[in-house]
Amino acid sequence: SNNNHDNVVKSYDYDDYENYIQDGECELCERYVKLTRHHLIPRSTWPKIKPRLIQAAPHFFDGDMKMVMKVLNFNSVPLSLSTSDLQSSSSVKQFLTHYTCNICRLCHKTIHERFDNLELAETRNNVEKLLEDEKIRKFCMWANRQKPRKKY
Repeated sequence: SNNNHDNVVKSYDYDDYENYIQDGECELCERYVKLTRHHLIPRSTWPKIKPRLIQAAPHFFDGDMKMVMKVLNFNSVPLSLSTSDLQSSSSVKQFLTHYTCNICRLCHKTIHERFDNLELAETRNNVEKLLEDEKIRKFCMWANRQKPRKKY
């Protein structure tokens, strides 16, 4: 596409926010719309986050969540993280690949405008943490009242 916001979009890891995956309910604004896949730990941060996950694995296996959080430098452990996700480098990559939520383009764009990718990875890595941000929550309440097919 040759629109004038291509250069803006390329400046951050927009996680396929242009790439439609299915129709359904946006996990943020709860409208029934075309959905995009948002990596809760953005792909651009994987080279930094993947080694931390591998380093945190022994503490995770021991159930020492304080150390896991310290090593990851996250404010919360990713909700679906399990011991099988931390068995090897390839299982960590699988986890990162599939640790996503399905949201509309409007919410997707807003999240990436509001937070940088490392902040998303470390402090906003689940839907609940995204919605704890007042600006995001207010935006989602506004978006919820918008007609789905409307262009913004």
